[in-house]
Amino acid sequence: MVNAPSRALGAEDAFFKSIGFRMELHAGALRMARDEVLSEGKLLPGSRDFAREVADRQARLIANPPEALRLQAVDQALYQTFNRETWDGSVQVVRGLMALREKIPGLTFVLPFIRTPANIISYSFERTPLAPLVGQWRADIAAGGARRDLALARLATGSAAMALAFDMADRGLITGRGPDDPGEVESLRNQGVPAYAIRIGDQWFSYNRADPLGFLFGFAADTADMLRRREVEPEEVDEVAELLAAGIATVSRSVVDKTWMRGLASVIEALDRPEEGAQAFLQQFAGSFVPAVVAQTEQALSPERSEVNSITDAVLARIPALSSRLPPRRNRWGEVIVPDNPARAAFDAFSPVRVTDLRESPIDAELQRLNLGIERIQKRADFDGAQVNLAAYPGAYDDYVRLAGNDWKDPTTGLGLKDTLDEMVQG
Repeated sequence: MVNAPSRALGAEDAFFKSIGFRMELHAGALRMARDEVLSEGKLLPGSRDFAREVADRQARLIANPPEALRLQAVDQALYQTFNRETWDGSVQVVRGLMALREKIPGLTFVLPFIRTPANIISYSFERTPLAPLVGQWRADIAAGGARRDLALARLATGSAAMALAFDMADRGLITGRGPDDPGEVESLRNQGVPAYAIRIGDQWFSYNRADPLGFLFGFAADTADMLRRREVEPEEVDEVAELLAAGIATVSRSVVDKTWMRGLASVIEALDRPEEGAQAFLQQFAGSFVPAVVAQTEQALSPERSEVNSITDAVLARIPALSSRLPPRRNRWGEVIVPDNPARAAFDAFSPVRVTDLRESPIDAELQRLNLGIERIQKRADFDGAQVNLAAYPGAYDDYVRLAGNDWKDPTTGLGLKDTLDEMVQG
């Protein structure tokens, strides 16, 4: 039972390897058969006899493939499932990290996966304008023939997909990571706008786990977002150095948001912000010991998020029934953070594509338009000069956020803070 997830992943990996193997075997056999018939020069290319002869030779090659063709198909199967060693320069880096992980067992929790993420990044890069930076892509170009044609085709199709995603992001139909300011992020989330998602009608569908296509869309969306926020000056993008800097920045933002980079991203944040980051890392680390199936069951049974103030809370929040001991997590307006459709939350808990409904929030839309970031009430508050850590009093903090957000009503208008601001914005 304990090994069931690993065995299921192994079966899935073997299934897609077999597809990749057969795919390349048929394609390679066709190329080889066609080249043989052309080299003989006996039949006119495009004629029925030519096509029949090529098909017959292809069938024989598939039934009894030569060693070179078989190895080529095996290599392609590894490539399609992100198991092949790529990046001539990064091979040593990957091997070094794997050796370091074996020497320091604790690194397994920070870097559970090394080779597969490196291959996903390489696979994705080969389909972007930054493909010349990938050693495998340069080797394919230098090899010529079908390898060169396929490398150029990957670059062209990937770049076309990125151009489409860039245009959609510029029109607000695709989101990237979004702003760095927590207050600005909350304005988007309060309107039902998630990170790395595509808008279809009045719903957003996440694509962050749909790599490598998700990587390309995220790369394009983050680039469009940086230009829109003037983090990179549009008039300077023509310069090679500025373009490379923008590309590296957007790639780094996309990569650290991947699920397989979450551990390393948490460590980096802990080093960058020792006070907040270290606590968040320890809470995430403790919560990770709860099996994912248990946490997903809790999410399905109790869709509302829990407020976490300690390592113990991080564990309780992922266990069914025990999570009810914790106060709910609220946004800056004191509203409990829950999915739009609790029934769909059970599906989202097990699906790589999460669906979010758009929500109307006039004050959040106005704050977004003005690029103003207003965060939630901090847990360390100053009352008449006295510093109070409200994390030690979760019930009091919950009441504070709830009343300050919208539950305390003005005696003259009968409206809370959020309702008042909504009326002001709407005129």
